[in-house]
Amino acid sequence: MRVAVAMVLVLALALGLGGCAPQGGEMEGEGISAAQGQREEGQDSAAAGGNIEEGGDSAAGEKGTEGGGQGLKVVATIFPPYDFARALTEGTGAQVTMLIKPGVESHSFDPTPEDILTIAEADLFLCIGGHDEAWVDTVLEGQDRGPGRVVKLIGCVETLPQAGQGEHGHEEGRGIDEHIWTSVGNARQMAQAICQALEAADPEGAQAYRANYEDYAAQLEALDQAFQAVVDGGVRREVVFGDRFPFRYFAQDYGLTWYSAFAGCSGEGEPSAADIAFLIDKIQQDGIPVVYHIEQGSLRTAQTIAQEAGVETVLMHSCHNLTVEELERGETYLSLMEGNLQALAQGLN
Repeated sequence: MRVAVAMVLVLALALGLGGCAPQGGEMEGEGISAAQGQREEGQDSAAAGGNIEEGGDSAAGEKGTEGGGQGLKVVATIFPPYDFARALTEGTGAQVTMLIKPGVESHSFDPTPEDILTIAEADLFLCIGGHDEAWVDTVLEGQDRGPGRVVKLIGCVETLPQAGQGEHGHEEGRGIDEHIWTSVGNARQMAQAICQALEAADPEGAQAYRANYEDYAAQLEALDQAFQAVVDGGVRREVVFGDRFPFRYFAQDYGLTWYSAFAGCSGEGEPSAADIAFLIDKIQQDGIPVVYHIEQGSLRTAQTIAQEAGVETVLMHSCHNLTVEELERGETYLSLMEGNLQALAQGLN
């Protein structure tokens, strides 16, 4: 009966779901797609025009915001390294630019000629450097004059395979999960690598970059401890996502078991009726109070599961990109993760 009901729900979701490039597992923080769990146990905003730039002392704004003038030109592909660089260059007059526009699905990003010129003129270019940014190597190889320094941040942390889903359910081996920043510990390592690159690019400003890093690292450490306190004080260590799951590193950090409608970050296709039925049963059997969804994700799927299970949906922000509204509010990596802290507390208590 449950699967029959779920089949009806799947048909209601058949309008199509957005996705990110699929790439592959199971650690101390165990990740289980709905299909694997079943086997083992039985909103885009309008995009703003132009790149986002910020001077070392100013708030972020649309293209045209004046930078510091004489400081370093730092260019980042996506929001996390952009925001880390903003924090580390505060008060230095550096101009920090984010290539991806707010509200844009970053996995399908394709650089424009203007973007390529922006990269070429940078003193420091920051990217994640994985499969989703394969275009970076093509752009750099095609330039007669490239940026002064390039930092591929995926090389700064220990990576994990992304969960994939084959014909008969969950399987490994579909590449590296590139959402490395969802681990607060990884964010600290990324910030440290950026600080070192800033110091090398601008030795005269090294003291300021280092002081900013020490302050930022302390804030990240406090955030990490706060997450651990929520997990330690919770009554459960399992979460359900009626969506894609880009929190592999986060789950491992805190020993969380996860169940998701889609395997890993692949949003291609739709969850099966059996997957949805499994998630509904899991929520009801284990008393899980919320179903999570991510920004720009499959809210419709999460709402369907939540309604049938009799619980509410809660946003867990992956910090991959901002909406226009979030940018205008001045959201940062820290503020978004603090929101995730409250969201996690709802799910574990």
